[in-house]
Amino acid sequence: QGIADHFDHLAIEFDFAAFSQTQIAPDKGLTFANGLRSLLRQDPDVILVGEIRDDETADICMRAATTGHLLLTTVHADCSASVFARMAQMGANPMQLASATAGVLSQRLCKKLCPHCQREHEVTGAQTRQFQLLGFELPPDGPFYTAAGCNECLDTGYNGRLSVYELLVVSASLRDLIAAGEPTHLLRQHAQEQSMKTLLDDGLAKCRAGLITLDEVLRVCTA
Repeated sequence: QGIADHFDHLAIEFDFAAFSQTQIAPDKGLTFANGLRSLLRQDPDVILVGEIRDDETADICMRAATTGHLLLTTVHADCSASVFARMAQMGANPMQLASATAGVLSQRLCKKLCPHCQREHEVTGAQTRQFQLLGFELPPDGPFYTAAGCNECLDTGYNGRLSVYELLVVSASLRDLIAAGEPTHLLRQHAQEQSMKTLLDDGLAKCRAGLITLDEVLRVCTA
């Protein structure tokens, strides 16, 4: 209990020059939402909110984003298109949400192949079937790569991490669908029809470039 009490009263984790930081103290009435509300009174041009996790914070962020502020934040969701349903669960008005959102970037971290020992490999039947179930046809000749292991990567076959991305840009037509409260699968379908590259698209492109493996794409992008 003594250790828990100690961590409950920790101050700011890192000090940064030219940044003002405030530790929240719910027992004294200084909550995350109250702190954000106070920040808005200073009329900043750009606001970075670490995460929207409750109804009150979602409401404040929506108000800020629709009154001329550039607001950057994170929301836990399955994919870029499902962010709107997640925000609606937290009480965000669909019309306000459609008006306030410029785009959503979904990302996943993959293990990056070691460039010193990666080697080409043929696509297995199991991999082909898995991607077919996801609507992708893998070219039999690749090229695709796998991990081998060497002194440079301590025989792991990997060196560092690499992100795969899915950027959903809110166009005028997509904005209408969001405002109407359309389900996630229709928003995603419409975005793909407007040339949105999915996580799998980006993952496969990085596979062909020899940056990650097919198994890593399946592990990370279909979870």
